[in-house]
Amino acid sequence: MTCQHENCQRTVVVDCLKPEIFERVRALAGGAVTVEEVNWEDYIEYYCLQHCQAHGYCWHCGLHQGAPPRLDGEGLCDGCAEAQKLDE
Repeated sequence: MTCQHENCQRTVVVDCLKPEIFERVRALAGGAVTVEEVNWEDYIEYYCLQHCQAHGYCWHCGLHQGAPPRLDGEGLCDGCAEAQKLDE
């Protein structure tokens, strides 16, 4: 798998979850669709650590943080940045 950012050939990528995936999960929970009816690949993008932040994703958890990206200078969302501080 290579980074989906234009002209990037890096092969170390993060599975980045598009925000729409949570609508599908709610639909599953409500019985509106079945697991077989969901093409999960439609809800995942793949970006290298460098390009995650440019597309609004946290490189650690892969969750989209909205626009403009609410990420710290290291490319982490608030939750992952806080967890990293606790680990130090």
